[in-house]
Amino acid sequence: MTLGISNSKNSNDESVSKQTNFGISPVAGVALKDNFVAGASLNGGFSNYTYSNQTSQKGNNFGAGVFARHYKNLGKSGFYIFLQNSLNASFGEQRQRNTNSSDQIKINSFTAVVSLYPGISYAATQKLHLETGFNNLLYMNYSHEKRNNTNPAYADTRTNSFSLGTSLNNLSSFYVGFRMLIAK
Repeated sequence: MTLGISNSKNSNDESVSKQTNFGISPVAGVALKDNFVAGASLNGGFSNYTYSNQTSQKGNNFGAGVFARHYKNLGKSGFYIFLQNSLNASFGEQRQRNTNSSDQIKINSFTAVVSLYPGISYAATQKLHLETGFNNLLYMNYSHEKRNNTNPAYADTRTNSFSLGTSLNNLSSFYVGFRMLIAK
């Protein structure tokens, strides 16, 4: 499971901005055979941003994914290398508004990501594995966004994008975590 919470406030003589984010993603998998795990994940979150009580933006997202992880035992050391591939999709909605007018922007989005990443796992106990890896080492991303404006002076827009990439130059994709193994 991944859980993230953040809260920040920035101020100077002219402005104050506040931002709050929350996200959760429970994950469950089943060992289908030796050294092969398949599973699913859910994700959800919300965000809230205000700027000097003039502009606000609220958003939420939810989604799901599936993954397959292949392990290779490195002798009898308790270490394993793994390769995980996954497919995730999410839907989101954001609402932006200016408190000085009735203008509002509503943004609906859909994103689908196929990713591949390697890692190393250590069996600290029979039921606890410590691991590290590079999330999204390789990825393919599709996104669609529809932006509706309540002000007729601004046109509604639709955007589609596709990207293929790697995150080799970004250490923020490097993670350290653990997996709890639950047996019958």
